[in-house]
Amino acid sequence: MKRTIIIVAVVVLALIACPMLAQAEKTITLRMAHFIFEKPESAGAYTDKFFASEVAKRTGGKVNVEIFWSGQLGQTKELLGLVRSGTVDMAAFPAGYFPSQFPLWRGPNSLPFVMTKVDQVIETARRLPKEVPALEQEMQRNNVKSLFSHAIAPYQLFAKKPITKVENFKGLRCRTWGVYLPEALAAVGATGVSVFPTEAYEASKRGVVDAQVWGLPHGAMLKMDEVAPEISLWNIMAIVGWGIHINLDKWKTLPPDVQKVMLDVANECYEVEREREKKNMLWGRDVLSKKGCKFHEISQATREEWVKACPDFMESWVQANEKAGNGPAAKQMRDIWLSIVKAN
Repeated sequence: MKRTIIIVAVVVLALIACPMLAQAEKTITLRMAHFIFEKPESAGAYTDKFFASEVAKRTGGKVNVEIFWSGQLGQTKELLGLVRSGTVDMAAFPAGYFPSQFPLWRGPNSLPFVMTKVDQVIETARRLPKEVPALEQEMQRNNVKSLFSHAIAPYQLFAKKPITKVENFKGLRCRTWGVYLPEALAAVGATGVSVFPTEAYEASKRGVVDAQVWGLPHGAMLKMDEVAPEISLWNIMAIVGWGIHINLDKWKTLPPDVQKVMLDVANECYEVEREREKKNMLWGRDVLSKKGCKFHEISQATREEWVKACPDFMESWVQANEKAGNGPAAKQMRDIWLSIVKAN
């Protein structure tokens, strides 16, 4: 009798446990730490939500990418460390915010006066990681795998007054990041001030900076019309924006079918981003115009005055990588990158 009771109890417990185990196997939750805001929705935020939604849909709910926006899981400067250590599963951040850790990949995120079109950025972000093996090795050294990166519309200059001549830059304090944009500003007498996106509005409002560089869509979303309504169209740089990274150890634990879905969706994100960012450029200009911003066209000749005052940033970046032992990879990147710019 006792034996029968024990057998029945074991069977009942097994029946209770099986659905729980099945559910545990069914759902993989990946927590992504993000540094930008969800609302108002940028092209990048839209694309990241598309990625999360499509991964969930195509895995039949097996994988849930949960995005924590606006630094909920950590400050921007902490994100690489968080995902590298596995404290979070995924993280969104620009390589240019971590120049020492990403000496190669920071280039397309940081170099002024190289790209001016969204198509150039999309193809650069898509092709370079596939065609330059050293980029994947750079990611591996940081214990992350990059799934895809964003395209940022050409950066313009938002300020309290028009900045339409090279001499207008003298004494200007401008929001910046990385290594090369501060050098570009210094070349014309301005000073770069490191300000993260979530701090941008207050930095202008409190007078920490006199000017900021943003694409028109981001300028509209960040309400630059309230604090920096004079927009000088210098076409400073279109850039590869933040990347979506997953902890490499975590990636290796995912089933092959899940990895394939994530990579397939990541590749599709480039076309989603291309279409969305182009629409957002028109939307941004329209919104800023309706809110009273004034746009100041900059002639190509005037822009060239600024370019000529600066060092050759592409070669500076190559030389820096040569000193770090990355010379061949940097040159390979440069050649492919410039061919993309020329073709688009």
